[in-house]
Amino acid sequence: MTYTSVNDSAWLTHEMVFAAIHEPNHVEAAATLRDYATEAERVDATGLAKDLRRMADEREEAAASLRAAMMTAVTGMTPEEPTINPANVAPELRVAMTRAMTDASFSSLEVVTPGQLVVGDIVSAHGMVLLVTDMPERTNHPGGRTFVTRAIVLNREAVSADVIPFGWTRGDPKRGPAYRHESTDEHYWTLQGNDLAGVARLPR
Repeated sequence: MTYTSVNDSAWLTHEMVFAAIHEPNHVEAAATLRDYATEAERVDATGLAKDLRRMADEREEAAASLRAAMMTAVTGMTPEEPTINPANVAPELRVAMTRAMTDASFSSLEVVTPGQLVVGDIVSAHGMVLLVTDMPERTNHPGGRTFVTRAIVLNREAVSADVIPFGWTRGDPKRGPAYRHESTDEHYWTLQGNDLAGVARLPR
């Protein structure tokens, strides 16, 4: 593949394209390739733009496949199953999921409503990286249709207690703040809201 249509007046260089193609992080690479495709279109390099968008699509698909494979390999589950037992989420999977979210650019995240979340989704809230463990349940609320679900906090140690006090996450929201897991020291967060609420989710 050659890039003769990238002219000297554009800020997009051959070296930048090469670096983006070989970026090891799929999510970051996809976001960068899409930015470069937009720049290529600006200078009428339509062939290059098409190639860059195709490669961005391929990297996004690879990221989704990798995430699903990690979950299946470590937990024995596939995404969208009814629930996840936090005890089955191995430390290496927690690290991988946290890294995937923290490495993602904001523009690469999806904004969905709480009712659109599914088991296995990785979301961000108040600096926390969360793994959704239960399917959303509809609740009766005067403000209209509202959904609530539970997630475990994957990076509790990285979030200051001044921002999110430990007491806010230490209890199991399904059994009350006084409940403590007998076998683990899990921290939980409740995700809830109506169709106007937004949650930042790592693309599935």
